[in-house]
Amino acid sequence: FPGDDLSSERLSRVYHAIADSTWFGSKLRFLPDNDASAQRAKESGVPTMTFDQVFQGQTYQLMNAGVAYGTLVKVGRDTVETAVLSPHDIVLTDGLPNDLPVVAGVITTEFQTPLSHVNVLSMNRKTPNLAWRKAWTDSLVSRWEGKLVRLEVKLDTFTLVATTLAEALAYWDAHGPPIAPLLSLDTTHGLVFPFDLGRKDLPRVGAKAANFGELARLATQSKGLWRVPEGGFAIPFAAYLDHLRNNHLDAVVEKILSDSGLRLDANRLRLALADLQSKIVEAPVDPDLLAQVADAIRSNGQYTRMRFRSSTNAEDLANFNGAGLYSSYTGDPADPKKTVADAMRKVWASLWNFRAFQEREYYRIDQRRVAMGILVHRGFPDEGANGVAVTRNLYMPTYFGYVINAQVGEVSVVSPPAGVTTEQQIYYPFDSTLLGEPSIEVISRSSLNDGQPVLSQPEVLRLGKSLYQIQLWFAGLLETKDYWIRFGMDIEFKFDGPHRDLYIKQARPLP
Repeated sequence: FPGDDLSSERLSRVYHAIADSTWFGSKLRFLPDNDASAQRAKESGVPTMTFDQVFQGQTYQLMNAGVAYGTLVKVGRDTVETAVLSPHDIVLTDGLPNDLPVVAGVITTEFQTPLSHVNVLSMNRKTPNLAWRKAWTDSLVSRWEGKLVRLEVKLDTFTLVATTLAEALAYWDAHGPPIAPLLSLDTTHGLVFPFDLGRKDLPRVGAKAANFGELARLATQSKGLWRVPEGGFAIPFAAYLDHLRNNHLDAVVEKILSDSGLRLDANRLRLALADLQSKIVEAPVDPDLLAQVADAIRSNGQYTRMRFRSSTNAEDLANFNGAGLYSSYTGDPADPKKTVADAMRKVWASLWNFRAFQEREYYRIDQRRVAMGILVHRGFPDEGANGVAVTRNLYMPTYFGYVINAQVGEVSVVSPPAGVTTEQQIYYPFDSTLLGEPSIEVISRSSLNDGQPVLSQPEVLRLGKSLYQIQLWFAGLLETKDYWIRFGMDIEFKFDGPHRDLYIKQARPLP
């Protein structure tokens, strides 16, 4: 178990006692849960195995259990993002795609991590997700291609059986998403700086920027344990709405939303949204707004290369997480190839990408009230490591633990390149008065770091303490008393610079 601190001598005694009294003793191996246990085994001469070796022959992986009804569709991993798919399709893909439209369920042939983009989307949508290495070619699966089926995903297996349209319609009607709450929309003008931001400002600047303000205040209480990216400020919804209105693009939006036939034709809708996005990117930005943003960037006195990050009112809702739907871009007043105006326009335009539109449509969100704010802070061109952590144990939901995924440099954790393995660990934030000191369970190492840890043990402990602080803070803000096991936060972090300073970029409540 992760907190095991059995000494080298006692580990050796246990190992030899078992090996000497069993017929398979010569093949017995010790599976250490963390680096310290592995080192003690090495010192005592006890043979070990790694998690990668244990699961090397595994062909099935449960990611998100559940039931789905839909048409089984085979789609290549590289074409999933552009394929015309519906919420009533179950997708079989030959690998792990970087993105996933709204579908009823997904079967991949490549193993995933709990915080992979595909699995996070599946958990948010409450749709089944599994990996089976043989699924693409096995006749037991491929024989159902193009047919209406019932998929059930369980702990150690899955089933695909034929179903009827009547059964499928009854299931879809009973399990569709509830009516979304009315989106809050505050059109107050003016840039907003972190210490003036908080959850109360979500209707004005969006969830990401509002939560960033909470993080900024909390960081000042961390005694240097962690910080937020410098140079931060928020551009409110009012600026986006002005951009549409000043360039007569609000009429283009209304034309799309008023055409019921268009909204039911995926190919026509994709083209119409792409045209709207192009118009948003090409339209001129209000010069007064650009001057305000330039002044805000200069005021930090150190950084000019800034990240412009999407922050909407259509995320972090009770029944709609919205993670990964929108885009962020780099802008630098000193770089003519990455202008501030371009970064702002591209973020605004990402509100109307096809998948985001379809996802909001599926969750019955009022498209006329969605708006895009922008969170701005300094960029990280030379980060040492990046990652995502969830303050909920995704492997054992009833056991308190934080799942941490990390990767070297800026290689994506949620959408890694094909064949790349991410470092995974579980941090157990035990209260020293109750269960002992915090402990770490290593699940996998990064395939890009020669088998070496991406995060050192002191860095994991530092990150874990920071996650605990953030979890308690937001549990208080959201007035939840259930933070110990079920309440969770989705947190993005970086270790940056020669001293590997810990930065918390983002925090959002899990659904």
